[in-house]
Amino acid sequence: MKPYYEVSTNSDQSCFCCCHSEGVTIYDSYPLQKRLNLRFNESMMIGNDHDEGVTGMDMGIGKCSLLNRSNYMCLVGGDGGVGGNQGGIRPAFPLNQVVIWDDLLKRVIFKLKFLYPVKRVYLTRLYIVVNISNEIQMYTFTNPPRRIYETTSLKAGLQLDFKLVKSVGIIAYESLNHVGQIYISRIENHEGQYLPTNIIKAHKNGIQLIKISPNGKYVATCSTRGTIIRVFNTFNGLLVNEFRRGLDMVSIYAMNFNQESTKLAIISNKQTLHIFQIDELKQYDKSICSLKLLNPTIRNNPELFTSRDKCEIIWNDDEDDSIILVWLNYRIWIKYIMIYDKSINKFKLIRESWRQL
Repeated sequence: MKPYYEVSTNSDQSCFCCCHSEGVTIYDSYPLQKRLNLRFNESMMIGNDHDEGVTGMDMGIGKCSLLNRSNYMCLVGGDGGVGGNQGGIRPAFPLNQVVIWDDLLKRVIFKLKFLYPVKRVYLTRLYIVVNISNEIQMYTFTNPPRRIYETTSLKAGLQLDFKLVKSVGIIAYESLNHVGQIYISRIENHEGQYLPTNIIKAHKNGIQLIKISPNGKYVATCSTRGTIIRVFNTFNGLLVNEFRRGLDMVSIYAMNFNQESTKLAIISNKQTLHIFQIDELKQYDKSICSLKLLNPTIRNNPELFTSRDKCEIIWNDDEDDSIILVWLNYRIWIKYIMIYDKSINKFKLIRESWRQL
């Protein structure tokens, strides 16, 4: 079983998409149920920026962004061509293109082409945000799309996040020239010159991850050291919370807010899940609960996931105190619940169920 290239959720985390060597598979987060299995092969891609080849050969999707629970999605081809670094699977689309797919019509409705490979893409009902090389480009979600702030080159580092809250786009991105600094901007007026509304010196070291809360009020950051997680107010740039994960240097690879923007979950390459409570009255704090993540596929003697394994964090909207992890290498879905233990006066994380995808 080949690993997923990427796992991402829609805006309310009610469903998630898995990109792999055959296309895209979309599931409901909870209860777990397959919604769509979109496969690409050379026979259906002939004439779509591909040369004729071996009919029926599977073609990969590397990135996908869902528009809520609608029939629209953004797709980017899987990394590497024949003999490339993804098992030799050909990409379904060129790596420098963003493809808007309408699953109701079962076809591409339009494409955005760039000079460099696409690193990230965000699709909302108003905007398409694309990260290429060291630049961010923003477009209106119309047919044809129209680039906004066309005269401004929005330079950014590797890390960024974008959220649409009501009709306001909020973008947070790493500074290209200043280590540990992030910029935040609200996209309301498409005319004139782009200017960030907040500049925040978040860390002394480089930025590892940036995550905006669903309500758009907070932005969480962690550095390449992985010891401190900071949460800032996106309106005024003030520090809301500073969480200490630990003293050892780690690489935090997953971070996500719950839908109410009251909790923040992170996972590092030590494969420990930490959950923090967002509290504006208690600025400095530790995690309210943590758990070493064991691989349930090893039945007799469960072991920790290795430092090479990665997963995506999904909060269950129906049950605020439950969290779902989707592991890329093993293609498994695991649900955990938070329980308050009165005997020790602490929260505990307990694995409730798991399934192979």
